[in-house]
Amino acid sequence: MSNKKQSLLVGGLISSAGMFFAKAIGVLYAIPFNSIMETTTNINLYGFAYQIYNYLLNIALAGFPFAVSALVAKYSTLNHYRTVLLVRKLSHSMMMMAGLIMMVLVIAFSGILAPLMTRIGVDEMQRVLIILSLALFFVPILSVTRGFYQGLKDMEVYAASQVLEQVGRVAFLLGTSSIAIYIFHMDRVWAVYFGVLSTSVAAILAITHLKFYDRKTMPMIRKKAKTDTETFEKKVIFKELVLVAMPFLFVALLGYSDNIINSLFVTNGLLASGMSAAEAEIYTQSINYGTLKLVSIPMILAPGFSAAILPMITTYLTENNLKKVSRSISECVESVIYICTPLCCCLFLYAKPLYDTLFPPEKGLDICAYVLQWYSVETFFATLSPIFTSIVMAVGMRHKKLKYSSIITVMKLCITYPMICIFGFEGLVMSSIFTYTIYIGVDYFLLSKHFHVRWKYTWRRLLLILLSLIPAALVFFLFNWIGIDGYGHGKLINFIQMAVSGVCVLGTYFGVTYLFGLPQLILHLDLRRLWKKVRGSRG
Repeated sequence: MSNKKQSLLVGGLISSAGMFFAKAIGVLYAIPFNSIMETTTNINLYGFAYQIYNYLLNIALAGFPFAVSALVAKYSTLNHYRTVLLVRKLSHSMMMMAGLIMMVLVIAFSGILAPLMTRIGVDEMQRVLIILSLALFFVPILSVTRGFYQGLKDMEVYAASQVLEQVGRVAFLLGTSSIAIYIFHMDRVWAVYFGVLSTSVAAILAITHLKFYDRKTMPMIRKKAKTDTETFEKKVIFKELVLVAMPFLFVALLGYSDNIINSLFVTNGLLASGMSAAEAEIYTQSINYGTLKLVSIPMILAPGFSAAILPMITTYLTENNLKKVSRSISECVESVIYICTPLCCCLFLYAKPLYDTLFPPEKGLDICAYVLQWYSVETFFATLSPIFTSIVMAVGMRHKKLKYSSIITVMKLCITYPMICIFGFEGLVMSSIFTYTIYIGVDYFLLSKHFHVRWKYTWRRLLLILLSLIPAALVFFLFNWIGIDGYGHGKLINFIQMAVSGVCVLGTYFGVTYLFGLPQLILHLDLRRLWKKVRGSRG
């Protein structure tokens, strides 16, 4: 296995692992934080805010920073380190200005956005938006710094920064909320306010961490820059940065808009479909909080592998090695499918135990589990779509992607409300699956046509992966049949039962796919060779 292949796979797994731990922390803190917020209204307020934050975070991970990463990878490959430093300086200045403008706009329009998002607690929703606007200034600054290290292929720093940010966020929101509610006996809505404020505090903490890391990295880059004889004018680099960044930014804005569009239409759409207000509230609470937190775990594979493949493809294109570009594309897609598919399957199978253990609702457990099952199907497509988008952008078809993304987003805007009215909640998810499928289909066609990516083996491996889910699901039903179902036994017993059952289910999936040779081909994981190395090291 070549070092280049290794760096793509390892880089994708490292960045995904960092995001996984961050998301896992984000799921676990919800258990005590739910108790602090207490009321359904407060949970919904925070859920809407979390959706906006998640949207901004996805853009911060996949928008402008990807452009910075692409240029840093390009010029570091050419050993033009003066230009690398110039890209960093200009990108920071641009993001500070953009962040300030976005912050002011959200504050100015908070009074218009709040009543569109909720009918209960409109004033509180407006305050939440104003507090959240602070993150619009700090998160872009953080994201371009991460993009800089992403371009240098330093994925360890990239991952560590995300874990630190989430740990800081959770510590702040739980600490300040508990003090406000239990010591000073303030209104429970203050837990929502501190929870939203924690996004800005965490971003500042992560920026400070990266500044300390700069002390180690930047002197080496400046030293290399002194021997660089190639000089570019600021205007030239600024123009290139804008030309590369704007398509990335707009495609990220459009591509990750699904949840925002859903938030605008879901409440009114469910009521128009004939659903009662009480039942609609259960659905929206489930979507906005527990479900989105759980499905975000497999979805971290998208930004994780995108972050790794973007600088890699940029390097190969700079070297004009189209064969490696094609190979990297199929390798990236297959890796994500192999890991994502069983995770989505587990979300579907364990929907009720997960909700009963992590997000026990006051009422409507079956409805919450049903919502999660539908979203687990959508999650497969929602994870693959950003991967294809990042690849298409990385290979230089940015303007084509922007054009198609604009058309598809308008389509999503047009079909969401009618589909909810006609089909109810299921129409909401079907509209998203339809949109993601169109995204993937267009990107699939573009990559096949312009880079001659051979998908024949990918389709075969996908079929084997789906077949491997059948014995894994049978193991789940066997555990259920003997009474290890993971719900209704108390949180601790639920968790233990889920852990035992889940390990066996995933172990079965891995074992069957190993017999098919999939981990060996996709992840380059050969247990026999690994065992020989272990025995050799002991000898």
